[in-house]
Amino acid sequence: MSAKLPDVLRVTVTQEDIGMGVVGDCWNCPIALAVSALIDDSVEVTATELRAHETDEGGYPRPVFYELSHRARKFIKDFDDWRRRDPGPATFVLRRDKDFTR
Repeated sequence: MSAKLPDVLRVTVTQEDIGMGVVGDCWNCPIALAVSALIDDSVEVTATELRAHETDEGGYPRPVFYELSHRARKFIKDFDDWRRRDPGPATFVLRRDKDFTR
C-alpha cells in the first residue's frame, strides 16, 4: 500500500504488460500491471476508473480513484476484444478523482 499517491499518474503500458495481461481481469489487465509496477502495489481497473489504496494520516488504508481517459478506455476495450487483443504499447495520464465521495 502506498503512503501517498500523486494527483496525476503517468503510466506507460509496455509490450510485456500486454503479453502478461489477462483479458477480462481487472487486477491483471495491462494497465493494472503497469500501474502496479509503478506504485509497487496492486490496483483494480474497471471500464471507467482505476482504484488503488494509500495510507491515511492514521495509518489506515484509504481507496484512491483515478479517472481513465478516453484513450485508456479504448485501450482496455481493444485488449478485451479477442479480435484486437494487442492494442500496442501506450502511455496514459490518469488524474485522481478528487470528487470521490462514495
